[in-house]
Amino acid sequence: MERDYIAVLDFGGQYAHLIAKRVRHLGVYTEIVSPSADVAALRGAKGVILSGGPQSVFGEQAVPFNPRMLELDLPVLGLCYGHQLLAHVMGGEVRNLGRGEYGRTELQIAARLNAIMADHGGEEPAIRTMVSAGPLVWCRTHGASGRRPVERGDVMYVDACGVFKRYHADLCRTFSIGQDHPKARAILEYTRDSVVAVQWAVKPGDPLDVAQRAAEEHVFARYGPESVWWVGGYALGVALPPNWVGHTYLSNDAWEPFTWEPGYVTNYENILFDRDEGFTASYMETLLMTEDGIEVLSQVPRDLIVVEC
Repeated sequence: MERDYIAVLDFGGQYAHLIAKRVRHLGVYTEIVSPSADVAALRGAKGVILSGGPQSVFGEQAVPFNPRMLELDLPVLGLCYGHQLLAHVMGGEVRNLGRGEYGRTELQIAARLNAIMADHGGEEPAIRTMVSAGPLVWCRTHGASGRRPVERGDVMYVDACGVFKRYHADLCRTFSIGQDHPKARAILEYTRDSVVAVQWAVKPGDPLDVAQRAAEEHVFARYGPESVWWVGGYALGVALPPNWVGHTYLSNDAWEPFTWEPGYVTNYENILFDRDEGFTASYMETLLMTEDGIEVLSQVPRDLIVVEC
């Protein structure tokens, strides 16, 4: 017995699988189908969704497509590239307005950040600059940057280090491309204050794990472990590739206990995510213990940053 379903044609965009997943969450079965497949591949389909993609509908850049799919007596929804393709195939006019939806790749953004830091006297960091975006960003926050172009609607994670005479200062922020992301914003508006909780709780000479307990108490008061990738931090200092992490963590579970002494430098991370919605809400700071208490070295707000495009 054949199963009714909605067919999602994959034109190479990152969102084809996410579209299929969202439709399934509405209680409707979906299957991802090649846009060049024979019409027999749509047997049993009750509708067709044409996904987005990074290519043009014109000439050699166009993704191979079987136009006979549009001759079937099925409702069709086109999204982004799929919408343009429908207009193009049906005799409409599709024009290039001089500004594409897709921007630089993650690798290009990371390379640009490294170049800017070098222009300002910085040095190569002991850990790579990490840029990740799109529907899989929730599981790629510490992954290598890829060739995927950043798209409008993406949530983007950027983690970079300023380096001078091999001393490192870490900074990470979450960006939303082209539009606000209310759910990511709400998470950051709450978790940003865990830094303040740590500053209030810790004084010079305290064990490192006083900070860990204060951070976890704040974050887990609202968000469960299924939404928290990590809350914590590790020592920073002089480092050369490939060494990066210091030998002490805020959890204070190294081979001997350590305390917050003036001059101690650590990064501090709140990495939260939503797997079903496909986004992260993360930040990192660099904390310095002084004679008077913890100082946050960055002045960049920990809120979601919306990038116009």
